[in-house]
Amino acid sequence: MYPSFSRTNHISLKCSMAVGFYCIGALDLLGLLEKKTTPTDRRLWKEWIWEQQIRAIHSLTQCPLRSEVSAKTDQLDPDSGPVRSSLRMPRKLVTGLQTYEGGYGQDPFCEASGGPTYIALASLHLATRDTGSPLTSSERHRSIHWLVHNQEDSGGFRGRTGKTADACYSFWCGAGLKVHSGSARTAPETYAPCHLQLLGASDLVDAESHASFIASCQFKFGGICKFPGETPDPYHTYLAMASLALYPPSVDISVAASWKIAPIDALLNATEDTVRWIRHHVPAPRTVG
Repeated sequence: MYPSFSRTNHISLKCSMAVGFYCIGALDLLGLLEKKTTPTDRRLWKEWIWEQQIRAIHSLTQCPLRSEVSAKTDQLDPDSGPVRSSLRMPRKLVTGLQTYEGGYGQDPFCEASGGPTYIALASLHLATRDTGSPLTSSERHRSIHWLVHNQEDSGGFRGRTGKTADACYSFWCGAGLKVHSGSARTAPETYAPCHLQLLGASDLVDAESHASFIASCQFKFGGICKFPGETPDPYHTYLAMASLALYPPSVDISVAASWKIAPIDALLNATEDTVRWIRHHVPAPRTVG
């Protein structure tokens, strides 16, 4: 018996690690992971995930690689000089991607986009060793300005200036405003969500209109689309629900249960219960000095 992540046609998106994450993550947000899957499912999924490990660098790929490709990854060992040098300068590397608008591009001189902006802000927090903000006052305010102004009158967020609101950017932009500052340094046994935020501007999000936009993207047979009228997929479904977990609407008690989603840690993009488990069971990485 094979799990639903096919072991053939590995290049297909249907078996990519990302799609697997969105499907499992969505079930976790809804509190249905153990109810809707069997122990055998979960065991086989774990086996499939471990098969993706590139053992030379202790990392994962979205699909199995040929042995000759994997062999070339030895040069990326975290103990090698280039990688160690890069880790010493995370702020310089990441802040160099910030554009004149305030968001971050995928590469230098690229336009700002919601996904790279969230990743940049989260990376700065995770990689910075000091306890203060990794952003200057100017960098912080420019990021806040760009992210907040990406929320349209419809309540949804667009990913780039001049584009249409898309459900996935509700997470990328919303989480960028709500990345926790301090949670990454909390000891595993004392982990608790920290409400001191990297940008400290999540109160500027209109949660009610945002929830209305996400509701309009819901497909009648299940799942959430990128915008109304489109076809749903795991990517937009997970990220839309995650954004609702970050910005839950105020709803009448009679319908509150239908909006109930597990609280999420914006920095690590997982439910708070899952993050607690990770911090308790996964050893902290060795210090790179």
